[in-house]
Amino acid sequence: EGKDAGLLTGEPYQVFLAVSGLTMLVTPFLIQWSPKLARRAEAFQRLYHWLPGQTTARVATVTTRQLRIKDHVIVVGYGLNGRNLARVLEETEIPYVVLELDGDLVRRESRIGVPIHYGDASNPSVLHRVRIEQARVLVLAISDPFATRRTVQIAKGLNPQVHIVVRTRYLKELEELHQLGADDVVPEEFETSIEIFTLVLRTYKMPPEVIMQKAEQIRREGYAVLRRSELPELAHHLRGGILTDVEVETCRIEPDSPAVGKTLAQVSIRPRTGASVIALTRNGMTESNPSEKVHLESGDVVVLMGTRDQIRRAVGLLTDSKMA
Repeated sequence: EGKDAGLLTGEPYQVFLAVSGLTMLVTPFLIQWSPKLARRAEAFQRLYHWLPGQTTARVATVTTRQLRIKDHVIVVGYGLNGRNLARVLEETEIPYVVLELDGDLVRRESRIGVPIHYGDASNPSVLHRVRIEQARVLVLAISDPFATRRTVQIAKGLNPQVHIVVRTRYLKELEELHQLGADDVVPEEFETSIEIFTLVLRTYKMPPEVIMQKAEQIRREGYAVLRRSELPELAHHLRGGILTDVEVETCRIEPDSPAVGKTLAQVSIRPRTGASVIALTRNGMTESNPSEKVHLESGDVVVLMGTRDQIRRAVGLLTDSKMA
């Protein structure tokens, strides 16, 4: 139609046809080869000059080349987990470096003395600059699953002796990360489960060493106990059947709840129902063993522990004005 309308004539028309045909011919092969091409492209440092934050990248390159460190910890990601780990390492005087992709964060934290550097940990040259070959531990505290898997594989190839600890969101990634070379994998969803049964056992005044032993046992077994168990079976595994009748449930405080504005002491959940409040979640923050002086608010989530009948009565107390 373009030719008929006079928009394309002669040589430009022939060039357009040739380019269109060539593009359609090459596209399937480019799609097939794109992963390999991307990995090759990472090897060329000049590509970093095309990216936003290139000034930060250049500064980081200069500083990391001057690192004189060994037997250290490499922390990838400076979110909440990375910050907490870095603080502990600093307090215990264990040498460490941090890799982070947020240029503004790198500049801000480096000004106050944090050994933080700009770089992508899935790039072998970046790992070289933070001396992965001499590192003792690599901790991955990032949320990108693709970058996490690639970094584990590359780091283990560069230093087979490095101990790799990975935080992951889901249990389904556990086995794959171990196969790629991760030594310890911490799934967030099961750590939450461990925290819940820890609260339960503490409420029953079990010795701290027993609680730690059970938690470590589950971690050593690769979370197999939690994966194959429902709550009654898990309770039986933890304490020889004594807790088989114990359940843990949550109850959301609605705006019309009779408990709104009252303290936990005023509601008297345990004296009136036998159930225990083992945690309270408000605005995304969870407090274990909340104080009896805490006033309940609309939107709060109360974590209850007890038998099924005790929990039923406790939920009624929190939601039914007739029972309150």
